[in-house]
Amino acid sequence: MRKQPLVSVVMPCHNAKDTLQSSINSLLKTEYPNFEVIIVDDQSNDGTYELLINVFGKNNRLHIIRNTINYGASKTRNIGIAMAKGKYIAFYETDMECDSKWLSVLVNRLESDRALAAVQSRILDINNKEIIHSMGVLYDPHTFWVYSPGCGYQKAWLPKSLEMGIGSVGSVIKKDVLNKIGAFDEQIVHNLDDIDLGYRIWLTGYKSLAVPEAVTYHWTAKPAFMREKSTPSLKSE
Repeated sequence: MRKQPLVSVVMPCHNAKDTLQSSINSLLKTEYPNFEVIIVDDQSNDGTYELLINVFGKNNRLHIIRNTINYGASKTRNIGIAMAKGKYIAFYETDMECDSKWLSVLVNRLESDRALAAVQSRILDINNKEIIHSMGVLYDPHTFWVYSPGCGYQKAWLPKSLEMGIGSVGSVIKKDVLNKIGAFDEQIVHNLDDIDLGYRIWLTGYKSLAVPEAVTYHWTAKPAFMREKSTPSLKSE
């Protein structure tokens, strides 16, 4: 049997102690046989880094590093990407979980279509798994609006077209595409950096696709005390 290509799962981390352990435990149940996890702690101060080392430090699949200062999500992801050895880069967050087959489905889709640059899982609300959180994003070049089709709909809903931009939750991109177009813009921070990346993939003419059969779960409305703690105070320049 042909060996499956290596996937590097990049996971930025900042003050995520409340959700981190369940997120990583879910990720480690992924059935895809050939993946590494690169966790980059962005100078957490709530015990997150200590939890990583104490609970997961001996797991050979995980590579745990720590930034010397708080850089923000964009640069933190880029540090993980620079360390990645995989043909594909997967993006995973500290407040998400995943179906065990998510990565196999996404990689198989990429391997079956050379025209594809990136794929996006169907993301369901982690607290109500019958509801869609996101399935990627669409860009309107006339109004410059960005919107997420299906948000709040029942999980069986499908858009008319599955071609859409990826986000940083449960998506996979070819590393050689990142090498060509550049990774995350480090002048842009939380909640905009992944929209910008997906937009540049689209502008460059590469094809990205939502793959509904691949399922991940993410917080739709994280409690304020968790959101404020885990979101860096850095501003876009």
